[in-house]
This record gives sequence, C-alpha cells and structure tokens, in this order.
Amino acid sequence: MHGPGKASIINQSDSGAAETPDFPCPFHWFHYTGLRGAGQGKKGRKTMLEMIQILDESALLWIQDAVRVPFLDPLVEAFTSLGNTGVMWIVLSLGMLCWKPTRRAGGIALLAMALGMLCTNVVLKQLVLRPRPYVMVEGLIPLLTSADPNSFPSGHTCAAFAAGMAWAGALPWRWARTAAVIQAVCMGLSRLYVGVHYPSDVLAGALIGSLCALCALWLAARSRERRRV
Repeated sequence: MHGPGKASIINQSDSGAAETPDFPCPFHWFHYTGLRGAGQGKKGRKTMLEMIQILDESALLWIQDAVRVPFLDPLVEAFTSLGNTGVMWIVLSLGMLCWKPTRRAGGIALLAMALGMLCTNVVLKQLVLRPRPYVMVEGLIPLLTSADPNSFPSGHTCAAFAAGMAWAGALPWRWARTAAVIQAVCMGLSRLYVGVHYPSDVLAGALIGSLCALCALWLAARSRERRRV
C-alpha cells in the first residue's frame, strides 16, 4: 500500500531499481542520502544521513510488526487526526483565552505554534523535501496517508510540543502541566504508529516545537517585565 504521488518522487530504471531523482534544491534529502545505499560516501562508507535513514526504516518496520494491535489502530488513527491543521491545540488555546487563569498559557501557545508552523511547514519541509516513509520503505503499510508529501520535520509533533511546552510553562496547575507534556509525547508516537513519519522527523519536530515554546515563553516574560516598568 503506497500513498499518492509515488510516481512523482521515485524514478524507476529499466531494471526496476529506484534511482535518485534530479531535484533542483540542494537541501533535498536525496542529495545527501540517495536511495537504498546509493550515493554512499568515499570508499563505500555510508554518510550520517544514510545511517539515519536505515535506522528510521528499521524502527518503523519494528513498530508495524511488534507494536501495532488491531484494537489500538482506530484509537491511534482518531487521536493523530485531531492534530490535522493544528485544530486540537488551536481550539484549546483559544478556549484558554476566555478564562483569566489560563489566558496567558493560551496566548503563549498560539504564538509558539505560529513560530513552529513557520519553521516546519513554511521553511524546512520546503527545503528538505523528504518523501513520506510509506512511499519509500518497502513493506511498510500505513494506517493513514497525508496530502502533504513532505515528511521532515513532523508538523503535528512540532505543534504538539509547541503548545504542550508552552502550557507546561504557563499553566497554574501541576496536573495540567503534566498532561500537556504527555499529550505532546503521545502525538509524536502516534505519527510513528500510523506510519506517516520517520523517528527522525518526530524528534526534529519535538525539538523545534519545544524551542518555539521556549522562545514564546521568553517573549511573554519580557513583555510582562516591560509593562511593570
């Protein structure tokens, strides 16, 4: 089972082997990794990104074979779909704006998500252009596919951590701060479970989202200090 757009991403030689497409962008994932061992470094040594690709593919196939269970599939699919276009975190953050104890957390989360969207969807995904794993990994059967063909970094995970870490830094209740972090981790894991992202996509999304949250928290703190002066 493969997602849409495979023919536009992979070229097949006469022997049926995949060949590296000619993409103009120098940041393109294929520019550094090639396909399945192609484009290795000097003396046959694999590059760092080729090693990451191999580990990523092995991890996804292990999740498919060892972790997936039928009764969890629809639950994880439903949960991960809540993050489409960031709707879950946007709605929750807007709701927080309506109540004074959570107003600051809601505003910071919206700022963090906006920063994260710029970093991931607007900049990095368009530079790296890494294909989705269900297009590249032989034997991987995704539970869901995405209209966005670019995999790196994970936008869902970035938004989850941007909102979650912002809430963790601004909400007044310990249980809420803990839940904010847990939901972010669960969203990242769900992207691996359904087969729409590589582990490195999710890790990068978590890092970017966390940094955006820290930036938003810092900006909010500076703004508060200026108002006090």
